[in-house]
This record gives sequence, C-alpha cells and structure tokens, in this order.
Amino acid sequence: MKLFFVFLVLVGKIYLGTRILWWVFLKFTSPELHSFSEIEAYVVLLIFDMWVGGQSVEIEKVKEP
Repeated sequence: MKLFFVFLVLVGKIYLGTRILWWVFLKFTSPELHSFSEIEAYVVLLIFDMWVGGQSVEIEKVKEP
C-alpha cells in the first residue's frame, strides 16, 4: 500500500512539474496571454510538497537511534 502512495505522489510531482514547465514555455512565447494566476495554484502545491517532503526527512532522522 505504501508503494501505491509513493507512486501517486510521484505521478503528482511529474504532473505539477510538467504544468509549470509548460507555463514557463508559454510565458516566453506569448507573455500577453498567460498570467501568473494561471499557474499560481500549481506553484503553491509544489512549494507545499517540498515543505512536507523536507519535514518527513527530518522526522525519519529523529526516529533513528
């Protein structure tokens, strides 16, 4: 079951990364059509994911004797 959740998180990260890179590409090709609010939710989720991922590593380090 843990492997399934790891797989879902990996798919989510790949999706978010792809959406952000696509937005950056479109921003450079036609900046007048794409605002920051279009990608704001994805950026917030990515930052939240990095924060949670960093916290879980710290928790695992504390658990080890």
